[in-house]
Amino acid sequence: MSIRPVDMQMAIPHTTDVGKVQAVQNEQSTIAQQLFAEKLMKETQDRQGQVQGAQSTEFAKVNREKEKEEEERKKKKNLQKISRNLSGGKKEQSEQESKKKHSLDPVLGKNLDISS
Repeated sequence: MSIRPVDMQMAIPHTTDVGKVQAVQNEQSTIAQQLFAEKLMKETQDRQGQVQGAQSTEFAKVNREKEKEEEERKKKKNLQKISRNLSGGKKEQSEQESKKKHSLDPVLGKNLDISS
């Protein structure tokens, strides 16, 4: 295939343009790959942040539940203490009444002898 001089005059100025286009096409695949890698890294970081966020809310829920359980335990303990104090006060009153009954009769003793 032979090139005419007129064609050669037209082709030479376009060689720089063609060279640029060819370079861009060669670099296009590497640029696309780099962009894809950057996008993938960003998505990965976003997903990691979302997962951590979900875990933190779950832990907060668990902590609230534990706090509620502890409060309920404290309330139960306080109620038990109050009921013990009230029942203990009744025992003391009944003991005092029995002492008063025994103290009324000076003949009665404090010891009990059991024989079989």
